[in-house]
Amino acid sequence: MEYSDFIKVVVEGYLEDQEQTQNERVKRLVELNELFGPQGDKLLFGGTQSELALHELANSYVSGNYMAVIQLCQAFIEHSLSGHFTMSGQNSIAEASFKKY
Repeated sequence: MEYSDFIKVVVEGYLEDQEQTQNERVKRLVELNELFGPQGDKLLFGGTQSELALHELANSYVSGNYMAVIQLCQAFIEHSLSGHFTMSGQNSIAEASFKKY
């Protein structure tokens, strides 16, 4: 199979998948916004890293990438806890590993 044919098949498969899963993705998007409100409207410990992890987490959930959601939850929690410990002056804990938290 030539590269251009391969790309055509991949794109067609992607677009078909998007069409078939659109209703489920919209339901998950609505569910997130009903449960947690609009993104970017929260005070987060952990700064930009927490915000980015939370945003990526929401996008992964809507897309149905559940293994990524689990890993991003850990990253969000880790950065949030680190930010909390930093703000409370407990830098040695803030710089520790997730296991120590």
